Amino acid sequence: LIESAMYLFRATGDHTYLQLGLDALESIERITRTPCGYASVKDLRDHQLDNRMESFFLAETIKYLYLLFDPAHFLHGGGREGDGSWEEGGEGGQCVLGAGGFIFNTEAHPLDPAALYCCSRHTQDRQELQDILLSLSQPGERADSQSQQAEGPPPNRSDSIVLKPGEKKTAPPLSCPVQPFSARLAILGQVFTDNT
Repeated sequence: LIESAMYLFRATGDHTYLQLGLDALESIERITRTPCGYASVKDLRDHQLDNRMESFFLAETIKYLYLLFDPAHFLHGGGREGDGSWEEGGEGGQCVLGAGGFIFNTEAHPLDPAALYCCSRHTQDRQELQDILLSLSQPGERADSQSQQAEGPPPNRSDSIVLKPGEKKTAPPLSCPVQPFSARLAILGQVFTDNT
């Protein structure tokens, strides 16, 4: 809910989402605060607390609440161009990190999209890998290559891992049998249902 409120506020600028965040923050403080942290609510009817604090509370809820109320934070990427950015190794030493905002994974960890490129291997390493893959996909000059070509792959199949121009990749048919739903409920081969 708080994550959605943050994104909706960023997209619309509607202060209703700030009020929603404030209401959530006040409820968290009033209901779940304990001397040693924030407890999970065990029962919503009487606000009975559980004796634990979920990890996502600190990792996600608090982070999104903070970002909701700080729209100028650098994680939003709303600063001036170049603010907080720095150059790093990468291709020719010209990778600029922190210049285009961040994206969040499902656990609210910020990821810099530029780091995906900067942390990848250099062109020489990629070219070497591509050469290896191409050499594997082309028939060798060995004597036994004739026998391999005589047998050949099955029709509409190719041993090549590189697609030819205009060729579309098709998924192979599934070969794993699917377990029946009732078997998923089995314990040591016995199925327990509500009727037994």
